[in-house]
Amino acid sequence: MNITEYHEKTESFMPLGMAILKKDYYIASADESLYTFLDKNADRIFTELIHPDDRHHFLDAIEKMEEGTQYVLVRMISGSKNYKYMLLRMRQDKFVVDNFRCIEVYISDIITSLEKYKRNRLILTKYRRMMSLVDCLFFDYVKNTNIVNIYMYTNDKGYMFLSENLDVWREQMLRSYLWKDSEKKKFEALYSCLKDGLDDFKIQLATTFFSRAKRSDSVLISGSVLFDIDGSKLVAGVIKLNAGEMEKPYYTTEASKDSATGLMNKRAIMEYAALKLKEADDKQIVFMVIDIDDFKNINDTYGHLFGDKVIFRTAETIKRVVGHRGTVARFGGDEFVVLLEDCGNEVVNNILKTIYGEVGLLFKDTHADLRVTISTGISSYPKDGNSYEKLFKRADKALYVAKGNGKNNYVFYEEREHKQLEFVNERRRVKGLKTIASRANRSILYSEIMLDLGSGDITLRFDEVAAKICDLFDVAGISVYFGEDFNCCLRYGKYTYELQRFSLMEHKDFTDLISEDDMVVVEDAKQMADKSFYHKYQRLEVNANLLSFYRLESVVKGLVCFDVFNTSRQWSEWDMIALNAIGKMILQNVIL
Repeated sequence: MNITEYHEKTESFMPLGMAILKKDYYIASADESLYTFLDKNADRIFTELIHPDDRHHFLDAIEKMEEGTQYVLVRMISGSKNYKYMLLRMRQDKFVVDNFRCIEVYISDIITSLEKYKRNRLILTKYRRMMSLVDCLFFDYVKNTNIVNIYMYTNDKGYMFLSENLDVWREQMLRSYLWKDSEKKKFEALYSCLKDGLDDFKIQLATTFFSRAKRSDSVLISGSVLFDIDGSKLVAGVIKLNAGEMEKPYYTTEASKDSATGLMNKRAIMEYAALKLKEADDKQIVFMVIDIDDFKNINDTYGHLFGDKVIFRTAETIKRVVGHRGTVARFGGDEFVVLLEDCGNEVVNNILKTIYGEVGLLFKDTHADLRVTISTGISSYPKDGNSYEKLFKRADKALYVAKGNGKNNYVFYEEREHKQLEFVNERRRVKGLKTIASRANRSILYSEIMLDLGSGDITLRFDEVAAKICDLFDVAGISVYFGEDFNCCLRYGKYTYELQRFSLMEHKDFTDLISEDDMVVVEDAKQMADKSFYHKYQRLEVNANLLSFYRLESVVKGLVCFDVFNTSRQWSEWDMIALNAIGKMILQNVIL
């Protein structure tokens, strides 16, 4: 149903109004917003304000009020005699007048409410920014829950200093943080102001609470009462430290901000993540490592100043989309870390889809030929670890899988699939990875290779990258084939026979060896002496190899051979996973 005709720009702006209906649906009371909207129609029975064709919806909802709050969409007439679509939220009120239990109705113009919501989002962002500039704490207390929250704002995000039951906090303060009886009396007065919902109060007291018992600070606590949509009291206010400074965590200080983006820096996110994990209990915390794809190529093509803009606008986009649901940090270079608190995987997927869509449109107005993309690795607490180090490590491994799968995608860490990438608990002694290299060095070298493969045209630097691969995995040669005839396009190593095309694809007993992971693993070619293709291994003097295949739409389009000459080879699980990922990365670069 198209309801554009019901949107009059000249109409009085009334996104939300409230009325109490008494017997026969007369308006007993209403707020100014509703009276302004109704104007001369305010004296009419409420049912007369509803379009005749919609009144039965209203009356049907009245019949169901005993079941709970009802929501009804109707057309209501305004003071200018124009109908507008309104969403009614109705429930029984606590007041009884003339033996009739009154009805509380909240009325929203569904068109202007959307406009109001967008404006309020902007206002919210503005006030968060302003609160970030003020050197003080904020507090709120909700009577219905008896929870008091004390927090600060830094970089547009709130950080909780205290979230506790008011009575528990009172006991803590009286026992540990108030030295003098006079100060205890002042705190008792504050307790009463919060508990009773006293409006407009100011209390000054000395306490060691904000310095964590290191010193006594003089603080001024000012508060006032607000009411939420259900009429429950919310006490909110400001805490100003007049003497001394609060013991601030590093992540809330100016020094914790990355100078180029305004995000948290590496040290800050490590400290903040450790704190959040300590407080998490069983709540899920999602840890993301995000990397801009081919950033080196962007720098080389458009210059470093433009590269800085790419980093800034990517950071800006990630931060805006994540919003209050998490924290974003710049880990270094073109890499970002995101911490999402208490978000399910469905929410995480939606956040990532939004980020990827918006990042892909950056600079389209000025650089139509440029498409900025990102890759992301994701881990989560408690499933994947309970420390910052474990979560980062596993998200980082998932990131490299995302890079190896063609970039511009995101991968959730799965232990069964990705644990081999952690270089631990290998089942067999690794021949392919040089034993002189430490596990940390292997990780670094593998990461460098993957980054090299993702940075620009690999055909121009193939020998350089291939040498690193051969050195790390102890292979003697690498050859790359693609096209309908699987012609050799790249090779590295001392092959005794001129490589032209990969004719083994013509042998069914060879193609039958291709695994579900699109690999063929040969540890000793002599064991295949009965195969029709064995003579080709003899001619190449290849005694062992690992072949990685690349498919498009289920059709093999290319392959990479990692060859060992004149000796057999026992491939480790790590060799197979890592070389398969490297092979697919090479083929994607060559073919695409």
